[in-house]
Amino acid sequence: MNLPRPLPAKAVLVMQRITQRRVGIALGMSELTVGRVLNGYEKPSPRFRAGLAKFLGRPERELFRDE
Repeated sequence: MNLPRPLPAKAVLVMQRITQRRVGIALGMSELTVGRVLNGYEKPSPRFRAGLAKFLGRPERELFRDE
């Protein structure tokens, strides 16, 4: 059974004390969707990847796994 794996981006948000709600507002999506993506239940869309990287000021390769 494959369990979902949180994205590296989740650790960055925790370390910077940024909530999923704040990310959702910044990206124009629900907190629930942000949480599902960050916790590995949904695949991040290109829009999500680019938006979160811009919001955090970090390259996508630091925040996401390419699987």
